[in-house]
Amino acid sequence: MAHEIFRIAAAISAVVAIVVLIGRFKLHAFLALSLTAIVLGLACGIPYRQVVGSFEKGFGDVAGHVGVIIGLGVILGGLLVSSGGAELLASSLIKIGGERLMPWAMCLASLLIGLPLFFEVSLVLLAPICFAVAKQLQVNPLRAGIPMMAGIIGAHALLPPHPAPTVAVSAFSADAGKTILYGLLIALPALIVAGPLLSSVFFGRFSKILRVADSAERNVVDDKNQRSLPSMSCRPHISSVYTTALLPPGLMLLRSGAQLALRPRSLPAQILDFVGDPVIAMLIAVIFAMLMLGIMLGRNMALLRDLASDNLASAAGVILITGAGGGLKQVLIDTRIGETIVTRALHAEVAPLLLAWVAAALLRVTIGTSTVSTIMVSGLMAPAVVANHSINRELLVLSTGCGSVFGSHVNDPGFWFIKQYFNLTLEETFKSWTVLTVLLSLVGLVAILLLSRFV
Repeated sequence: MAHEIFRIAAAISAVVAIVVLIGRFKLHAFLALSLTAIVLGLACGIPYRQVVGSFEKGFGDVAGHVGVIIGLGVILGGLLVSSGGAELLASSLIKIGGERLMPWAMCLASLLIGLPLFFEVSLVLLAPICFAVAKQLQVNPLRAGIPMMAGIIGAHALLPPHPAPTVAVSAFSADAGKTILYGLLIALPALIVAGPLLSSVFFGRFSKILRVADSAERNVVDDKNQRSLPSMSCRPHISSVYTTALLPPGLMLLRSGAQLALRPRSLPAQILDFVGDPVIAMLIAVIFAMLMLGIMLGRNMALLRDLASDNLASAAGVILITGAGGGLKQVLIDTRIGETIVTRALHAEVAPLLLAWVAAALLRVTIGTSTVSTIMVSGLMAPAVVANHSINRELLVLSTGCGSVFGSHVNDPGFWFIKQYFNLTLEETFKSWTVLTVLLSLVGLVAILLLSRFV
């Protein structure tokens, strides 16, 4: 018991240490995360050789996947921005209702585009549009970014075919169709509060902490960071721009459909499974963009190569810091702190829907990963759920998903991904991204409990 309390205290101390090292002593986030992860592992009794291996594994797992996505994403974003395609997309969103309805349009667009995509893929695809909207309206990128993040994380937590809710659907023997239907009903109020409404309140109360004047110059794919392209009268056709933006989600959606409708070993299923892989889908979109937004507009390959080099250089810091966040996450998992907390929570006599949310939220706050939280809680609760037919299994999937996004902070690689991609301070990230995840999770839970009275 005393050892468990010590490990929990060590995890809390690690979070405080990261905030102090970065906020007070101005240590680089990559160094702060790496140092804290190693010290935490040693303090919790992990052998010194295993601590390094644990950190490297977590770093490699996150950077290996996210690094490729970020690399392809910033190239794609750079092509959209430099060709004027991002401005065209931004203009089409603004035409829906101007600045007043722009946050609502961004939230809906990000939810729809994020349905078949991983969180990181959605972010790198939508960020250039978000920055372009902010530039045209002359507002801080977070004005559009907060609703965008809400739509992405809402789809990630609540709706199959995302991996975590899909695993939970299988573990609880829930109906996928009903889960999507209920998920959309629950997502509506959660996204309204955590997206457009939070964006309005945030800029009403905390706008003073934002460096509005230079905010548009602080992102990964801003056109000021890119090699200037020849001035040309021709602009890309809007159909080419939309095709570029929708190619990755379209291919991934086809892949998900093929997994449901086609025989796994059939040739069409294998082809769609390959082209719908996130990396391949992004690569196809980049090649298409180079052709339609580059070559067809008179740019030569040397210029496109230099443009890609500039964008890749600016993405290096994002990849390193996000990877270090993954290293810290893995060390926390290997200390088994989260498993201890969740196991104790599951022994409490609490209603199943609330218990799933609490367990997933505790695990998320402890180890910093939404997907692992959902998978672990669904695995631990599955035997009891299968034996109890009175539990609404679809709502249990959604309750677990809502809990798994609660309170993203410094032990979550996604926290650092947002911070670096939008080039925010720690304070800005806590007051925007962390608050967003808390609100979305809590409002989602309330909606689930209300819906449980009718279904």
